[in-house]
Amino acid sequence: MKTLIVEDDLIQASKLKIDLRELGVSQIAIASTYAGALELSQQSRFDIIFCDINLPDSDGIHLLAQLSPLCGQAHIVILSGCDNAVLSLTEKVAQVLGFKSVHRIDKPYDNAQLSSLLSSLNQAKLMTKADNNKKWPQPSITHSDFITAIEQQQLVNFYQPQVNTRTGETLGIEALVRWIHPDAGLLLPNQFLEFASDQHTSVSLFKAVLKSALRAMQQLPNNLQLSVNLTSQDLAYPSFYDDIVLICDKYGFNYQRLTLELNEKQLYLSESSALVCLARFKLIGVKLAIDDIGCGYSSLSRLTQIPFDEVKIDKSLVQGVSKHSHQQAITQLLINLSQQLNLKCVVEGVEDEDDLQYLQHQGANLFQGYLTGKPMPTDELAAYLNTPIKPVNQPVHSCLIVDDHPIVCIALKQAFNQHPDVIRAISVETANEAMSAIRAEHFSLLIVDINLKSESGFSLIERAKEQGFQGKIIAMSSSENPSYPMLSDHKGADGFINKTLEVDQIVQTAINLSKQTGEQSNTKSAGSHCNDDPFKALSQRELEVLDHLINGQNNKSIAALLSINEKTVSTYKTRILQKLNASSVIELSKKYSLR
Repeated sequence: MKTLIVEDDLIQASKLKIDLRELGVSQIAIASTYAGALELSQQSRFDIIFCDINLPDSDGIHLLAQLSPLCGQAHIVILSGCDNAVLSLTEKVAQVLGFKSVHRIDKPYDNAQLSSLLSSLNQAKLMTKADNNKKWPQPSITHSDFITAIEQQQLVNFYQPQVNTRTGETLGIEALVRWIHPDAGLLLPNQFLEFASDQHTSVSLFKAVLKSALRAMQQLPNNLQLSVNLTSQDLAYPSFYDDIVLICDKYGFNYQRLTLELNEKQLYLSESSALVCLARFKLIGVKLAIDDIGCGYSSLSRLTQIPFDEVKIDKSLVQGVSKHSHQQAITQLLINLSQQLNLKCVVEGVEDEDDLQYLQHQGANLFQGYLTGKPMPTDELAAYLNTPIKPVNQPVHSCLIVDDHPIVCIALKQAFNQHPDVIRAISVETANEAMSAIRAEHFSLLIVDINLKSESGFSLIERAKEQGFQGKIIAMSSSENPSYPMLSDHKGADGFINKTLEVDQIVQTAINLSKQTGEQSNTKSAGSHCNDDPFKALSQRELEVLDHLINGQNNKSIAALLSINEKTVSTYKTRILQKLNASSVIELSKKYSLR
């Protein structure tokens, strides 16, 4: 392939030329300036252009804009040591300019990276050549043809699975329409949806897709959720609600198994009549999803105005997310937002294992993309559903350790990071640092030392819960205080560990406790030597009062904190002392080592 290297550093340009020759590229030209590159491109057509962004007489972005009409069929390889954000923007600019493909390699690059790039470009060239050999003239398609296609049932549905990759279970499918054209063969939506721009045709298309999907659902497991796309003008159609209810009734399809997907652009354009229709669907149990969220058409306030059940993160934010920090920030925001609003979150367009694993670590579980299942006709889908899907076997925990003993903190962090169930662990020494970390990142496991100097670990647990932390919380202490397991449970922890255990034992115990659910984890403790727990006799309110008493607070302070009067606090204090067989809080503290 004919190649142009645009690089002002002649040593680096010469090295790249030598390396390319060793990889089989023979026709190579070098330009060290913007003007030189432009002149060469006017004289010859290049298949590959390696372009540095920083040039002595201009910049690479300006050069790409000028090369676009001359070398639009070229593969562009951006070669620069610039900031990642600048490189990402340059990639997007080159894509918009219409080059055949856009890539980038590091500067300095390594030969393996260069070899891999050339292999992919050679493969793309072979595939393009094969595609060109198979091309035939496309027939002209009219609006009338499309109406005929709907009437004669030339439209068929393909179905793409929505998979929980942690369990391997397919929870739902999305119906994606295709047109089996009598002359052109299989046509994709972007080749015919323009003919459904008027309201009547759009509604006819939706009904055809829904009817076909409901016939297919009769052959599939009855626990699958069905998602169907619609537009705002469908919702504004006068009889749309009644027509869809009648169709579902005809096929005996439970309304609660239907999800209507409205993308961000359509949501932004929705009129009051469309919103009324959405509300009526919601009343009978139909699920509502906002599709392609993150494209930027609507404000996030719409999520609070309309009772959506599901958000779908657009593939433009997903593809390459494991490598790009800006995409990571936005997807993390959307995943956290869905969790805070108690919405199901489906990640679309997953095609790369690294992207899938990154998003799983951020808390996403439900995926739709070629990596988990391509769109397929009904018969293939039935076979797909009968084939067990192996759950993605990967580390499941992102851990935050809160301990103000530096040596212990480092040891625990290292031990957690070495555990196969942990993707990563970070540590902080104060409650405020912990809360900042929880607000900024997703953690599935929070390990808290109860005896923090800056603030009680119990208080931190409460703050984390109030912040909306949804992972597992394990409390720990080196004290033999027999009240700690019960108090940990009362504060919302999923388990308690005595820090006198070996570090590896602490880690494994925390992982084991994190896997337990419900009553299994309640009041579960490890490393405690107290078999007969006297604190079980205390009520939850008495445990709250006890917690404040042993932290040195008087009746008046406790009354203010718990919103009760001082006399009630005094009554609780008397009951606690009686049940624990102590005459005073001081005796109680000495007897049970509560401080």
